[in-house]
Amino acid sequence: MSERVCRQSHTLTEMTLNVTLLESQPNIAVCAVQASGILFSHSRELISLYFESNKRSGGGMIDDLFVDHEEGIAVVTFASADSMNLFCHIL
Repeated sequence: MSERVCRQSHTLTEMTLNVTLLESQPNIAVCAVQASGILFSHSRELISLYFESNKRSGGGMIDDLFVDHEEGIAVVTFASADSMNLFCHIL
């Protein structure tokens, strides 16, 4: 169910982002999502602020953020599975 919920889209500076739950590995809790639709104008700081904002994205504390502007993707790793679960349930 959470995978289906996390596939909904978000809007960041009028651009729709598609957010998907990254697949889990055995014995490792999933706490990362990939966002596609990232623009060159979306700074790391803007992306981080968006996904850390409970009000804007339903997210939580971020542990790591990888941004590939050429591919138009960002991988957001949340600090805990609780942050990830909160994020997916609010979408």
